[in-house]
Amino acid sequence: MKKIELNFKVQNMRITTMAKLTSKKTGKVRLYPAIIDTGAHQTTISKELFASLGQKEQDAYDVVVRGIKGATRGRSTIIDNFVLGEVDLGKTRITVMGVEREFENAIILGMNILAWFNISVSHYEKKITLVERQFKTFDTESRFYRKDIRSLSVLSSSEDEISSTTYP
Repeated sequence: MKKIELNFKVQNMRITTMAKLTSKKTGKVRLYPAIIDTGAHQTTISKELFASLGQKEQDAYDVVVRGIKGATRGRSTIIDNFVLGEVDLGKTRITVMGVEREFENAIILGMNILAWFNISVSHYEKKITLVERQFKTFDTESRFYRKDIRSLSVLSSSEDEISSTTYP
């Protein structure tokens, strides 16, 4: 069972942590801001960030992403090397699309990853804890890049902590 502990900060009313991606071109590992977005179905990065990593599209297909500002087109593909905290999630399905300038070098962490964890957010400690949920019926080898993930989020709160449990 994977347990990931991440420090976070709140920027522009968004919970932001860090994630590591490795460039296929240079082999260098780099940290990128990762915005926790429970409203995003899939983890998203910009076209520019994807190109800078030297990744090639794998099992790619066109998608339409509907957000607060309307619909836009992107490409769903698989990235080989997604790391949260010190845990390598391996192959991870992401959406690659044009994004606003402020998100060009950021990752929008969506429910295709978050749904596989019980999540606790401690605002007092500024820590997010993700504990992998155990499923007996799912193929755990392909969990982060399956095409058919669906989720429901249930939130509860107390004085200094918000817990979210998601169900694929």
